Amino acid sequence: MSLTIETSQNVYLEYEPAPIGARIGAQMLDTLFQFVYIIVMFIIIISFKMFSSNYVVLLMIIPIYFYSLLFETFMQGQTPGKYIVKIKVVQIDGQEPSFWNYFLRWLGCIVDFSLSSGLVAIITIAVNKKGQRLGDLMAGTSVVFVDKKDSLERTGYIEVPADYQASFNEALLLTDKDVRIIAAIVSKLRKDNSLNTYHLASKAKAKLEEKIHQGQTIDMAADVYMETLLKDYNYLNTYQSL
Repeated sequence: MSLTIETSQNVYLEYEPAPIGARIGAQMLDTLFQFVYIIVMFIIIISFKMFSSNYVVLLMIIPIYFYSLLFETFMQGQTPGKYIVKIKVVQIDGQEPSFWNYFLRWLGCIVDFSLSSGLVAIITIAVNKKGQRLGDLMAGTSVVFVDKKDSLERTGYIEVPADYQASFNEALLLTDKDVRIIAAIVSKLRKDNSLNTYHLASKAKAKLEEKIHQGQTIDMAADVYMETLLKDYNYLNTYQSL
């Protein structure tokens, strides 16, 4: 089963929803990390005689209480446990998850885990075709597998030499979201150059031609065009901004 996400450019991206086992594994790792953190902080508090309730709250209670919210916000949808298991939070409408999305997921933890010991989360994920627990339903998110070796798809970064010649200065008009979509498609083409994937790239090419080339048709194959545009974007933003 795959999760199909339609972006605002009407481009469809497919992800593999993280199964319950992977999510439980990530949760167990995060619980272990929190336990280790509590022990370390407890030793520090005892060693330095920091027995004030303010220190306890700041050093132990708050970081643990807001653990998932803080890490998902600053690690782009991942906690340390999710990072190890190679899963991450995505927004099912194709947008990049915001702090509000992560906050709603965190609020959902009260019912998903705290009040039901994880039973509600397991049942909801099992019956939901998009692999969503209650917090995900509230936030419009899901948890999917991500290949950590693929830095292109995660960052949109592609290395270009200093003497590279950009083909499209219009690449500067691309937004961060545009670059992430292009990078995801280029990455998908590298892994699976099937007819369906090429059709996906062709649709994205048409959207980009309309957006940054004023509707002009670029005489270039979709896969070559997408990778060229990504190289141009990285070159123009790296070398011409120096």
